Amino acid sequence: MEHVASLERCAHATLCLVQDLQASTDKVTAITASKVSLTAAGDGSKALPSLRSPLEDDTERAQFWMKLSPRIRRLESDTIAALTYHMEETLKTLQQLREGNIEDLDSVPSENELLLMLGHCMRGLALLGRGKEVESIFARTAIM
Repeated sequence: MEHVASLERCAHATLCLVQDLQASTDKVTAITASKVSLTAAGDGSKALPSLRSPLEDDTERAQFWMKLSPRIRRLESDTIAALTYHMEETLKTLQQLREGNIEDLDSVPSENELLLMLGHCMRGLALLGRGKEVESIFARTAIM
């Protein structure tokens, strides 16, 4: 139960990181586009800075986020995979519990706990924009 709740918190943190990354990408794109358009217009004083010239604080922060981009995307995909796995397993356990196919009831969480775990997984996936995956998981589990 605690593991699934922490996965939901991880999804929230991942969402914040992805939003910061997107804002940084937009900022770097806007800065680059404005400097290139100024250079194309013939204003030599606004040319792109050299590697040795210091950048504005916001630009440095944006570039820092851009360097972290692969790790953030990996965290996002790992979080989605873990939430998907736990949601499928929780649905299977809930289905087996309702059908009476579980022999050792002491090792299985109660139905209320399973429903709470399901809610954590669904909220985590919804935070990351994976509502369609939630539908797909329900469909796959129902077919089994």
